[in-house]
Amino acid sequence: MAANSVGQSTITKNNYINPVSSPSTGFTIEVNGNVVTVTNTGTGATSTEWQIQENGLQSLSGNSVSYTFSTNGTSVSYTHLYLIQNF
Repeated sequence: MAANSVGQSTITKNNYINPVSSPSTGFTIEVNGNVVTVTNTGTGATSTEWQIQENGLQSLSGNSVSYTFSTNGTSVSYTHLYLIQNF
């Protein structure tokens, strides 16, 4: 509703906004030497982005992506971000 000194006006629109269901999260990781493959196993996402921190931020898009790290071995720790969207 909008109102001012001249009067007021109301517009109603039924079913104007149709929310979609929330995406669910889940992923698997496969390691083969220094190559890591991450796969989205969630549902309902319209896009999937992976961000891996090694020598700066590396951004990869897609449901299943592979990244080759510069070093392999169990003593190396890396951080990654898993982002899904549905809009």
